[in-house]
Amino acid sequence: MDEASVREGVVELLGDDERVAAFAGSLLRRVPPELETAPEELAARARSLFSFIERRNKPVAVRAFNPTPEHGFAAEGTIVEVNLADSPFLLDSVTNEIEAYGVGIRAVLHPVVGIDRDEDGVVAAFLHPREAETRESVQHYELDRRLFDGDLPGLEQAITEVLASVRSVVMDFEQLRSRVERLIDFVRDAAGHVPDADIGEAEAFLRWLVDDNFVFLGYREYRMFDTPDGVAVQADAPTGLGILRDVSMSSAAEAILLTDMRPEIAARITHGDILMITKTNRVSPVHRAVRMDYIGVRRLAEDGSTVGEARMLGLFTSKAYMEPAARTPILRRKLAQILRAEDLIEESHDHKAMVDLFEDFSKHDLFSAPTEELRATLAGLLAVQEREQVRLFVRRDLLERNVSVLVTMPRDRFSADLRHRLQALFVERFGGESVDYHLAMGQTDAAQIHFTIWVGTGVVPEVHYPDLEREVRELTRSWVERLGDVLVEERDAEEVRELVEQWGSRFPEYYRASTPLRVAAGDVACLAELAVADRPFVVGIQNEADTIDGLTRIALYRSDGKRPLSDLLPALENLGLSVVEEVPTRLVGTADHVIHDFGVLAPSGRALDPERAGVVIDAL
Repeated sequence: MDEASVREGVVELLGDDERVAAFAGSLLRRVPPELETAPEELAARARSLFSFIERRNKPVAVRAFNPTPEHGFAAEGTIVEVNLADSPFLLDSVTNEIEAYGVGIRAVLHPVVGIDRDEDGVVAAFLHPREAETRESVQHYELDRRLFDGDLPGLEQAITEVLASVRSVVMDFEQLRSRVERLIDFVRDAAGHVPDADIGEAEAFLRWLVDDNFVFLGYREYRMFDTPDGVAVQADAPTGLGILRDVSMSSAAEAILLTDMRPEIAARITHGDILMITKTNRVSPVHRAVRMDYIGVRRLAEDGSTVGEARMLGLFTSKAYMEPAARTPILRRKLAQILRAEDLIEESHDHKAMVDLFEDFSKHDLFSAPTEELRATLAGLLAVQEREQVRLFVRRDLLERNVSVLVTMPRDRFSADLRHRLQALFVERFGGESVDYHLAMGQTDAAQIHFTIWVGTGVVPEVHYPDLEREVRELTRSWVERLGDVLVEERDAEEVRELVEQWGSRFPEYYRASTPLRVAAGDVACLAELAVADRPFVVGIQNEADTIDGLTRIALYRSDGKRPLSDLLPALENLGLSVVEEVPTRLVGTADHVIHDFGVLAPSGRALDPERAGVVIDAL
């Protein structure tokens, strides 16, 4: 049955109530496949949801419940329903909050409905959204599992608070955008105390924000003033807009003495750049569940002293992230200063490479890192990008909110598993609560992984960077290098080098992932023997590391292709061996070199003594 037929069937079932039938027609205009059930089930959902939205006398209505037979429909998971005036950011903000509870969404209905309500908030009629004076968002979510009943009020409250934030942002939208001009005025007030170039670039950046490059979420001003105990900072409550409207949520709702702050933060407030761009520790409650972007302008008096700060919170848009950094205000100037300081000739190899490396950085790192720190990192990257080197670059956030760690390595060493292991290392060393990462594969053979480790304590632990770099290098060492470490225990370095060059790269990935290095070293030794033998096969015997419960590996190395198992298994079984498994490996780069690797046990059920098992060679 097609979607239109289903909708007509539901409307017909609800025909005894004109309002419910009209509502069902709008609700079921697009039914997700997960809810393509019998019309009776959908009619029951529509009736239940209508009963929820029928009377609304508050700005936001949220309901979460676990369906029972009384609801008339069955559902695998908890149901969440939302009703409020339609606006931007609703669906993604609610979705983010639900997923923050650790549950997924199985299905969702979210029509925008034209509703005419009477003075008591009761639905009088449904209209086409284009014809209605008031359009409302009606959302019906089925989660992928049922929450405990005791968790439902908390979920309702969390969604209600998120939607209150959305409403405040939408209501204050025009005022938030207009505050950009106020920020520009504060920047211009710094003329004579800040270089003209800094003022011009800051103004260009602020105007760039309103060109669809920023989602404005909150604004507030902070003032500095003298007290008997020293200079203090306090939020200016009447200036708050959007998610910063409620000053009681601010850590500066009451005056804070500069002397009670960490010295680096106090210095940033009184003597920092005129414009500061960084990230907050707080995740955005609106639109995207990511840390918000923080734009602060230091306010100066006529004598050049700092008298406060104006702060805008929001999110850079996808358009902002897609724009090349070399054309983005603030960043383009940083790049120009770096290229000039490095004395790189335009269109030269190093000039192009430096620009490419700059573009590989995340916008967050480029905005927040001081120009000289960026220059030092880029110069270091430029020096190693043509060499097979692993390097580590670390930068601590001025406000001690995060640590930026850049790892550069040969491209062929990067893997998702390595990224996870590096991430775990940095979280442990820096006491991180969460990690963001950005992978850059440039034009060279190098891979760059940019990590941002977020520290919840507000204090970044002291870490000895040379030791950390040694740990990173150990993690990034290739399988072939670690194989050489095992081989060198019994052979001289020159022989190991030759063995690794001849055989190391010929083992397929599945073999490397599943075979212990000591077993692999034994395989290499037997393959080397095969290369000089006057017969097409060699047999090797070695025990797994756990010789009590482990298997003996009997491997047949051939240079003339695979042998049928029907030829090999009887020979092993005739020796009284129990063959537990066979793992074949065809070496990369040839169709002829094959390893038949058997895991066997002696008649006693134990591993063999390899020194006394030479008879196997003749048997095979």
